[in-house]
Amino acid sequence: MANEDLTNIINDLTCTIPSIYRKMWAVNNNLLLQADINKSHVSVLFTLSKNDKMTMTSICNALVITKPNATILVDKLVKLGFVERETDKDDRRLVYIVLTKDGKLFIEKCKNNLRTKIKQILSSYSKKDLIKLDEALSIIKKLSEQLDDVYISNEQIKEKL
Repeated sequence: MANEDLTNIINDLTCTIPSIYRKMWAVNNNLLLQADINKSHVSVLFTLSKNDKMTMTSICNALVITKPNATILVDKLVKLGFVERETDKDDRRLVYIVLTKDGKLFIEKCKNNLRTKIKQILSSYSKKDLIKLDEALSIIKKLSEQLDDVYISNEQIKEKL
């Protein structure tokens, strides 16, 4: 494949995927405004929803953000009652960030809004287009898994500096 073709593919990937992400999350803009949080806060909440509890370091690594940024985000989420800090019973130096009931409800509301809107949009697609979309997403998922080797955590970056 020609270098120019690869450049076009890279440009499409780096522009299209973030654009889809922004458009999808626009569905929840009203919820974010009501809660007085932004997408970065929601990223923390979603990351926590995939895990029972996480340390600040693991949140930083998952979201590729610095500890000061993560602290600001988590402090606001604690203030709003969406997360809480939980000290490890065996090692008091370890502090975990855990979703509260309100945090879980907020994430569920976001997911439900998103599902409803996407279903509404996809219901207007033809069966042929839905099959193509499903195939394309399967390919993108496989390619994304191959990119896992490229991902570098904050800790790895610090080691290289």
